[in-house]
Amino acid sequence: MDEMMFCYQCEQAANCTACTGKAGVCGKSAETADAQDKLTGALIGFATLLLDIGRPIQPPQALLLTEGLFTTITNVDFDPQTVAQLTDKVWKAKQEAFASASPAPAPVSDYDMQKLWQEPDPDRKSLCSFVLFGLRGMAAYSYHARVLGYTDGEIDLFFCTALRAIAQERDKDKLFQLVEDTGRMAYRVMAELDKANTGAFGDPEPVEVPLTIEKGPFIVISGHDLYDAKCLLEQTEGKGINVYTHSEMLPAHGYPELKKRFPHLKGNFGTAWQNQQREFEDIPAPVLFTTNCIMPLRPSYADRVFTTSVVSYPGVTHIGEDRDFSPVIAKALELGGYPEDTLIPGMNGGSVVTTGFAHHAVLSHAEEIVQAVHEGAIRHFFLIGGCDGAPPPPPPLQPGHRLWQVYGPSGRQGAGHGRPALVRRGGPLARLGTSGGHRAGVRRHCPAAHRRGAGAGNRRRLVGQGQDGLHHGVHLPDAAHCPACAGSGVHGGDPGHHCPLGRGVFSEEQRCGGVE
Repeated sequence: MDEMMFCYQCEQAANCTACTGKAGVCGKSAETADAQDKLTGALIGFATLLLDIGRPIQPPQALLLTEGLFTTITNVDFDPQTVAQLTDKVWKAKQEAFASASPAPAPVSDYDMQKLWQEPDPDRKSLCSFVLFGLRGMAAYSYHARVLGYTDGEIDLFFCTALRAIAQERDKDKLFQLVEDTGRMAYRVMAELDKANTGAFGDPEPVEVPLTIEKGPFIVISGHDLYDAKCLLEQTEGKGINVYTHSEMLPAHGYPELKKRFPHLKGNFGTAWQNQQREFEDIPAPVLFTTNCIMPLRPSYADRVFTTSVVSYPGVTHIGEDRDFSPVIAKALELGGYPEDTLIPGMNGGSVVTTGFAHHAVLSHAEEIVQAVHEGAIRHFFLIGGCDGAPPPPPPLQPGHRLWQVYGPSGRQGAGHGRPALVRRGGPLARLGTSGGHRAGVRRHCPAAHRRGAGAGNRRRLVGQGQDGLHHGVHLPDAAHCPACAGSGVHGGDPGHHCPLGRGVFSEEQRCGGVE
């Protein structure tokens, strides 16, 4: 069957293999997928040229690379025209770099992404895909740090080096090493974002967040970008408009500088991102999307959705780089909000949710946690991170069994809002590895292949820290072919085999990517 598109970067991929029809499961059209492939190919060509020139990567060039990669993440940009416009910007920057180079390097053409998608060697295809999807996730985190003024020249250089390798490197040993390097750099990027967020807004603190929407005008802000949240809160001060977070923006409530300065940051609206089409039905307020995850819009609320930053959707008003949210504010005043206080319950009921449990908050109780583990009072750790829904419950564990950890790159704690304390080598909780005379290892169920993609590389970094037994979520995308396994995707894996892509050591009852 002829493929109209090819995309397998997230857990939503059709049949856990790839989306190949008129549209992806996420709602992205084949036209948009093609535009994103062209953008990615242009970014690879641009990165290759910058390396050939041999000069340090300039901030505007690095910003363009991260913005382009960020744009190709799932549930970010549904508009092929805006993707094409960004591709034009990459071509223009590439021409300017070439014209200013001395001596002039050899011309570099765009990379054809079909070469990767149709790569006959499944090992090379998988390794390059892991790197690419990791880079896309890293770009999102790097972008958020960059808008807060935090940059890292080594990270910028790595983006270029890794992008060039996707097109040129054939040695699978070197590609596997690049997967590990991507993981290490992903960890570094997350640390940079953590520093940026805490530097601007303070260390997150545990806090209860109301789910009741107070009567009167309000705005819902979704996504991960705290800079956008700050800009919106500044512009709504004194206007009689309350602001409510949605989904991945929930962690904003944990940052003391935001809560202290902006009392009209009132609470949280709705539940997980995948429920937005139902929860936004006839909402009497505008919704601002700052990053993923925006879903195909329904007519009942499409006229009150706004996008900013890298997010774009056909027919929706986009707020540009100046972050002038006047149209959003005007819409909030026009719609007026609910006539009475209205409770929007959480996924499990209730009128509040909690957030703010970042590494600083956890490590401040490290001694108590370690003692509780030694005494058997704590046997399970569920570190919720991904946004792709809840995994199935683990089997019953008795004292002496391995600890469980649910880990992902963003979700309710939010992208980069505090690196997991349990995975920090040499940290106070490292002693959990030997509790009560037995090895209380850490086991993860990753809500997997989150559209921010950094998990692909970052999870490999965790394995490099001696943390095995990792599961890539409820389903494993076909991109995660393991060179040492008997098969690809959710198949294969010899008993006792240690998967080099970070899926752990498997028993007779387990296979790479399987879910017990």
